[in-house]
Amino acid sequence: MRISLSQSINFKLTMKSSNLNGLKSWQVERKQNQKQVKNNSIVSILFLIIIGLFVYNIVTTNKIKTDVEKYQTSIDSIQTKIDSVSSINRELDNKLAALDTNINQITKEIDLVDNNINVIKKKTNEKIVVVDHYDNAELNGFFTNRYGN
Repeated sequence: MRISLSQSINFKLTMKSSNLNGLKSWQVERKQNQKQVKNNSIVSILFLIIIGLFVYNIVTTNKIKTDVEKYQTSIDSIQTKIDSVSSINRELDNKLAALDTNINQITKEIDLVDNNINVIKKKTNEKIVVVDHYDNAELNGFFTNRYGN
């Protein structure tokens, strides 16, 4: 079995072409693997960034809770002041109610005095009207009886 030169060249060319096809397919697979590794790397990096943001959020949230505690202390302090002012306000309201009662009593006494004054004025006016109608002899008798000689 002898192989001719042309057969030998064809065989070599076929081998080279199959080797080239194999090399090309290997290169294509390699590029696909590189893309897949690159995509996996990107996904891993994004996953790490998300975990980092989650941890940062937890740490920051704890800091906010601390600030809320400061405000709670301030609120408690203000509430204590409000309670003391409310207590003072109740005391003042009680004093005001007592003063209002006293004012009402004094007003009633003033009304009684005013009524007495009005009664005295009325009696005085009645006497003046009567005295206005006296003649000289009656006036002389009136003043003599009232003041003496």
